[in-house]
Amino acid sequence: MPSELIAWLVFVPLAFFAVVFGIFYGTFVALQPALAMDFYGARSVAGIIGALYTAAGIGNLVGPWLAGIAYDVSGSYTVTIIASMVCMLAAAGFAIAVRREPSHAG
Repeated sequence: MPSELIAWLVFVPLAFFAVVFGIFYGTFVALQPALAMDFYGARSVAGIIGALYTAAGIGNLVGPWLAGIAYDVSGSYTVTIIASMVCMLAAAGFAIAVRREPSHAG
């Protein structure tokens, strides 16, 4: 009986996270090409989408490896979480700094 309760206490939050993550990530992946087209026009959209997906692939390849090294060195994920927060804030700052209005020119 207690093991079933523990299983549900773990499963429900994990299932909730999976559903929310799937919705938001799916929306991001579906909208990214359309937003690139709106912001940069049809002429350069293929190269921009290729660069974005390549950068994401490199991050997905190297990120877990670096997180593992940081955990091995420090014994916790605090360094990894702080580094992720700094990178996200820097990316948001760059996005705000270079923000342009959509061109609508096609």
